[in-house]
Amino acid sequence: AEQAPRGTDPLAAFAASATPGATGVVEGQPARLVRVYHAASGRECREVLLGAGLSQRAAVACRQPDGSFASSRPLLQGGRP
Repeated sequence: AEQAPRGTDPLAAFAASATPGATGVVEGQPARLVRVYHAASGRECREVLLGAGLSQRAAVACRQPDGSFASSRPLLQGGRP
């Protein structure tokens, strides 16, 4: 397996290589790629669910101009603050 460069964002690395429904581990937490979509900016983004049960949370990584992925702030869903 290819080693990630030092300082690489683990979420972005998982999102870049996963396909929808794929599971893995990000920073010791279960991770599952939920969907791939295009943001209003036109960038390709990938939504990942991290954790399990009540501690599950959504995280997003979006493609950067250089083609790599980087963590982004998820849009608020369901009116939660």
